[in-house]
Amino acid sequence: MESRKILLYLSLKYNGDWEKIARSIRARESFTAEQVEALTSQCKENYITIIDEDFPEIFKKMTRTPFVLYYKGDITLLSNPKILGIVGTRTPSQYGIDVTKKIVRELKEDIVVVSGLAKGIDCVAHTECLRTNKKTIAFLGCGINNIYPVENHQLYKDIEENGLLISEYPDMVQPDKSHFPVRNRLIAGVSKGVLITEGKSKSGTSVTLSQALLFGRDVYAVPHPILGENDNLCNDIIRDGAIVVRCGQDINEDF
Repeated sequence: MESRKILLYLSLKYNGDWEKIARSIRARESFTAEQVEALTSQCKENYITIIDEDFPEIFKKMTRTPFVLYYKGDITLLSNPKILGIVGTRTPSQYGIDVTKKIVRELKEDIVVVSGLAKGIDCVAHTECLRTNKKTIAFLGCGINNIYPVENHQLYKDIEENGLLISEYPDMVQPDKSHFPVRNRLIAGVSKGVLITEGKSKSGTSVTLSQALLFGRDVYAVPHPILGENDNLCNDIIRDGAIVVRCGQDINEDF
């Protein structure tokens, strides 16, 4: 049987769960050609596997390399050497929204922005990219055909047409809290640097930050007013050595 089809079969059977797929491979799980064909023939999505020649090298260098990635849109965006991750809180302040828009607006057009299609800062970053004719990549924490959150339906469609949607999870797999740290490692892994425009110390944003540091990526942060909210991830990581970003030109010069 074709190896890439077996990988697709396992991904579909285990709904993209990396641990279950890896366990199956290690155990040399047995299955018939008929079983493989019956399940894989149902997959109508574009996908690439770890053994494909065009599988992005950047993913092969990370721990827990994805076995299969499903996608919609322009997969060649992953080979761009200037990918900037932008992440942040799902409940941003007006300041967080405004600075995210400002920085994205000021980025050079050859910089591709990657985020997670979540509420808040992710959505702002994707939307501003599309509004200013820049390319954007969205990594999903659910099946490639599952639009989550539902209010991002139009944004999902716009990214499909003008950017890239990508996921380890097939079809309509439901979002789960365990999926998002897995998704965040891909955002950090594919990025040249990760920018945090607003966040909390214990959040999905901090998970992406940890992954970025693990991969040796540059970490950027927007300074925030010191009055008011004490739990401010941006100010904390600036204190610890993150690169301060005041405008898009700061990123342009670094990239």
